[in-house]
Amino acid sequence: MNILTGWRVISESGIVHEAPCVLFGVSFTSGVLGDSVTLYEGQSADAARKIATVKCKALDTKSWAPPSPLALSRGLYAAVSGTSPEVTVFFDPVDARA
Repeated sequence: MNILTGWRVISESGIVHEAPCVLFGVSFTSGVLGDSVTLYEGQSADAARKIATVKCKALDTKSWAPPSPLALSRGLYAAVSGTSPEVTVFFDPVDARA
């Protein structure tokens, strides 16, 4: 049985995990103006592969998950826009799954 061992709550853009990991999904609650989060494989939005963008209306919550868990060899970066969003990213570090 696989048990999720990693998650991170963020409210601004940044590296979610620096090393290889498996992405399970994201839950996103927007602030008063509506917000978005874009997930990338890599260490920044500039030199990374885009995975998905999740957009929310004001004070709404959305969840997104890939059809199957995604193995990311270069880590995970989230670009967050808007006012006071809360983003929870669900992932497992690769070494934790061995």
